[in-house]
Amino acid sequence: MTLLERLKNEDKIFSYPGIYTIKSARNVTVLSDAVTLKDAIINGNLILGDDVKTIKIANTKVNGEIVKSNENVNIIEEFKWKDGTFEGNAQGEHGILKVQVQVESGKIKNIKVLEHKENQESLNKINKILKQIVAADGNLEGIDVSNDKTINSAGILNAVKDAISQSSGETEKPGESIVAKQYQELQDGTYEGLGQGYGGPIRLKIEVKDGKIANIEILEQSETGSYFEMTQSMLKKIVEMGSIDQVDTVSGATVSSKGILNAIQDAMFQSVGITEEVGQSDIAMESNGGGRKRGRKPTEPQGNAYPEGSLLDGEYKGEATGFGGTISVTVRVKGGVISKITVNSHRETPSYYERAVQILEDIIKNNSTKVDTISRATVTSKGLLSAVENALSPNKEKPEYADGTWYGQGRGHYPKDHVDHTSGGGGQLKTATEASVKVEDGKIVAVNLEYHGDDEAYKTPEGYDLIEQYIIEHNGIEKLPEIFASKDHSQPIYDAVSSATNSARGYVNAINDALNRSAKYKKDNMQQEVRSIRMLKDNFPKSANYGEEVDFSKLMIEVKYLDGSIIQVPFSEIEKYGITCNLPIPFIPQPDDNNYAEEKNFDLKFTHEKSTSAYTFDFQVSRKRIKKQPSKIEFKIKGIETPYSIDLDEEEFMYGITLDTKAFEIIQNAISNDTPIEDVIDFVKVFDSDDKNKE
Repeated sequence: MTLLERLKNEDKIFSYPGIYTIKSARNVTVLSDAVTLKDAIINGNLILGDDVKTIKIANTKVNGEIVKSNENVNIIEEFKWKDGTFEGNAQGEHGILKVQVQVESGKIKNIKVLEHKENQESLNKINKILKQIVAADGNLEGIDVSNDKTINSAGILNAVKDAISQSSGETEKPGESIVAKQYQELQDGTYEGLGQGYGGPIRLKIEVKDGKIANIEILEQSETGSYFEMTQSMLKKIVEMGSIDQVDTVSGATVSSKGILNAIQDAMFQSVGITEEVGQSDIAMESNGGGRKRGRKPTEPQGNAYPEGSLLDGEYKGEATGFGGTISVTVRVKGGVISKITVNSHRETPSYYERAVQILEDIIKNNSTKVDTISRATVTSKGLLSAVENALSPNKEKPEYADGTWYGQGRGHYPKDHVDHTSGGGGQLKTATEASVKVEDGKIVAVNLEYHGDDEAYKTPEGYDLIEQYIIEHNGIEKLPEIFASKDHSQPIYDAVSSATNSARGYVNAINDALNRSAKYKKDNMQQEVRSIRMLKDNFPKSANYGEEVDFSKLMIEVKYLDGSIIQVPFSEIEKYGITCNLPIPFIPQPDDNNYAEEKNFDLKFTHEKSTSAYTFDFQVSRKRIKKQPSKIEFKIKGIETPYSIDLDEEEFMYGITLDTKAFEIIQNAISNDTPIEDVIDFVKVFDSDDKNKE
């Protein structure tokens, strides 16, 4: 291995705050404060720079020295395992592997194989892996078994992890951990899986026959057509092999193919009993660096108690943010207490939603949102609680509508603008669905779909006709959300839109927005001259970094008036047109909990002061990455006074250097005696393009 390759592959340098799982490295240099190193083996030295005041080391072993520039640096060591003896099971090459793991002082002290069906050669490999695990002082993630094509090495590692899962409190008995179950034979049947692609959720169905994947059917995806087409060869290979073992992501479509693999694994988890429902596994919601990261910070509930009789009877709508986006509810008050709560729309993972929705019964029973969240569905629970609070604050009367024609916008299947790649969509940029409502003498006399914001394939004209008739007949949306939530095919409306209920909800949301405008005018007599607003996203900055001001100067807002006229307003002039922005200007984004390693989504929302028109766009912020090309390496051989240097060229990857006789003999002797290179080289300096160096 050349010196350059060693520098590129084995040494790590961290210059930003964050949490890093590095598995293994030779030397690690930390230049920033507030860094956490997790699950690592550092074979050389841990070098702490001048700015490091506190560093956290979790399940990390340093074989060399900790070199501190600042003697007052606070080094916090953490171990997550409790002491004791634990047994673990996992699948080996020829049967179940059973081990006993002894933990002392938060580290693995000893491992015994209790049961196996392997031959002596396999057992020798297993014992070699066990020695590595004990030597790793708890860093199981740093154990590399990828070179062993059998499953024995992975199996013994998983058996140890199964035992450790009891030490960490994740499981109670051997064989209950995910790693112990995931290599079991697949049970025949049909299973649905969920994964996150670049364009959004990927939902698919796998068929298992004789313990192998026999067929894969894509049920839902929003990937760019050309990239999704590139993944078809991967799907064919999986079916041919009957599994996803040794199947890599597709170069050029990495995020889409990773989302598909995660969805298949989510389905496989159900097959072996790890999970019970689609989307229940952690891997189902893993963000793969795609453009539509679904995980959101929930609206925090206040925990309100509502004394009996303090609420006016009626039905009230409210919204809040859950994991997947906006949760919309209708709360019915009867006799001064909460009598019913209906979820109108949501974008939560089905399995988590079904668990969290139980919290609505607790709210009704206690006439309060001061109830415990549902375990393993905390974020969705908070969204539901906050949506109910939003509906009841303030407690609202049944709206009265002002005469006129009113326009509204609503989101359905897609929470934000997207490109329609479906048949008939023509690759057009689609925004929110738009509806108009005509009111005469306080009664709704006409409802029309002005613009369909979802893909054309999701448009159901027959169902929309029934929705319009229902709203006119009931002079409002009344129990329409309840019909959607019930999923009752005996209801003509639901049956007509059941193939695209989210898009239908988007139309209802747009109608409700128009009715809210009408009700608003009835109360404040303020003209609603604006029909819609939206942002021209081509002018939005391509990326934003933590700690740096986001450049909004080139943003353009498109405003559409009731008379059909359209104007484009520069960001600097939005206030002149009655448009406000939710973010402070200047806006300098910061990460949560000082975690610069984690990307974060921010909502940018524009609202028109004289109407309910609003437009929301989310953008992603990450830590700034600066790529600098090494220009020169300088090193000194022990015993040689003059250092040597190599000029680097980004087009080259191998270099030669002429040594004098003495230096050559030193290197030759080191190679012959298998002497570590660290014992021969006195120092190494790498110069970047700015002539800065790091020893």
